[in-house]
Amino acid sequence: MFQADGLSFDVLGPEPGPLFPGGGNAFVEITGPGGVDACGPGAASTPGCSLGTGNNIYSSFNSTQDYVGYHVGDGPEASIGGFAPNEFEIRFTAAGSYAYYPFSTGNAIKVPFEVWDIGLTPPGQPNDPSDDVQMIANMFADGPNECVFEYGGPSPFAGLGQATQRIYAYYGDYAAWAAAVGPLVAADPAGCPTDPATAAAAGNIDLGRGRPLQRFVLVDASGNNPNTDLEGTVIRFYTTDPNQPGDTFAIETGEFGAVASADQDQEAQEAALDLMAITPNPYRGFSGYESSGSQTVARFVNLPAQATIRIFTLSGTLVKTLVKSNVSTATIDWNLKTEANLPVASGLYLIHIEGRRADSSVIGERILKFGVIQRRTQLDVL
Repeated sequence: MFQADGLSFDVLGPEPGPLFPGGGNAFVEITGPGGVDACGPGAASTPGCSLGTGNNIYSSFNSTQDYVGYHVGDGPEASIGGFAPNEFEIRFTAAGSYAYYPFSTGNAIKVPFEVWDIGLTPPGQPNDPSDDVQMIANMFADGPNECVFEYGGPSPFAGLGQATQRIYAYYGDYAAWAAAVGPLVAADPAGCPTDPATAAAAGNIDLGRGRPLQRFVLVDASGNNPNTDLEGTVIRFYTTDPNQPGDTFAIETGEFGAVASADQDQEAQEAALDLMAITPNPYRGFSGYESSGSQTVARFVNLPAQATIRIFTLSGTLVKTLVKSNVSTATIDWNLKTEANLPVASGLYLIHIEGRRADSSVIGERILKFGVIQRRTQLDVL
């Protein structure tokens, strides 16, 4: 808090968590396969590029439409907040790195990517490699093969190909881990030594510190001809940037004067109704407002002091009514369930919002269209 001349200001930063500009997690491709510009003119898919974070690949095609990034169970969005404000990267390189299967066989293998903690790197800013820390990739296979990183697990999306093994990122002494396990991988005929041979090397992995990245998978977007040569690809996972020691803030008031309150300006209030929206729209099986894989949350934003929201099917059946009466917030969440507490079906919905002032007098109304693509229900305990 800052206080001067009788005025006090609380400077509130964002809560630690995944960054989600535009309503989706900023888990993005910085460079595509071969090192191409993920948001360049040749990119085949560019969602999120206009936001300045990179090419969104979470539930979306990458720049070359080779893969879709996703999760099996609670993904990075549920764990990465505990490690904010640092950002993280998965880099597909010629050298690759050594990975470990801690939840099953204790196998160790060579994988074509590296995992890095890149420190605080705001969107749009180049990464400073001087504070980068290489992490140790840990894996879990939903398919039959633990000895080769591949598309081999069941697809979470209809119409797309198989998914890779799940990727987890743990801290530890990577150099010591590689020095210990590298000779074991080289000596094993299948390049896949297992426990107990790998047990001593695995002691370099700090499993107790937690994992910023978890259960992340790539899903083959071709459906029948997967491109496994992703060298040059860099996937970055952005977090929010909570206030840090040493941050400075400037407050300028010279250009401000007395203004009429919103309640005195009917025209401005009516114009503000055009800003009412629901996000993400469409809902594609996940939103940044969810803290676990069991949740489904869409958020109504830019609402006036009070509002009544009615969601209908295209045939006119009332699905859900929400009432916003808290005048201190401009949002309200919907769990994508009906009045009977059942999940809504995938499809298109019509939403009627009646906006009201704090005294309950009506300002106006707005009609929205909202698309829902529900995710596949999957049980997972790892």
